[in-house]
Amino acid sequence: MRSGGKRVVELVGWGAVGGTGIVMLTQAVAWSGSRTLAVVQSVTPYLTVAMAPVAVAALSGRRLTMALTASAVGIGGLVLARPVVLPPALPAAADRATGLRIASLNLLYTNGEASIAHVADDLRRRNADVIVFVDTNNDDKIDGLDDAVVLVGRTLTDITFTDFG
Repeated sequence: MRSGGKRVVELVGWGAVGGTGIVMLTQAVAWSGSRTLAVVQSVTPYLTVAMAPVAVAALSGRRLTMALTASAVGIGGLVLARPVVLPPALPAAADRATGLRIASLNLLYTNGEASIAHVADDLRRRNADVIVFVDTNNDDKIDGLDDAVVLVGRTLTDITFTDFG
């Protein structure tokens, strides 16, 4: 029979392995149903690293099932991290492709006139082909400079998928 202290350590270990595994499963199926879950998912790399000492401690305590489970969860974390660490190569742009300068701005609706003037000056300096303003006050209305897409010297028919190569 195990002592109370060893049992608590084992429960904490299983909690860490199980919790990390569940968080990684939510990432594997691309589910982030709440802000809290998204925050916990953001620390997955640290949770993955934590599985190594859990596996070693479990192995030294002759808890083979926990050691193998922690190792599997750690390897799963490495698999999830692969596209971030080693992203796939982007295809080369077509020889005839022209450059497209895009400026995207998130304008806070409470910005003063001086701030808006600064943004306008910044846009002129960028000489963008496409300008996108975003609705930041979440009122779903197009009012003022709240929402806008501006194509400078082009129309939507001038832009094809290959322009984004």
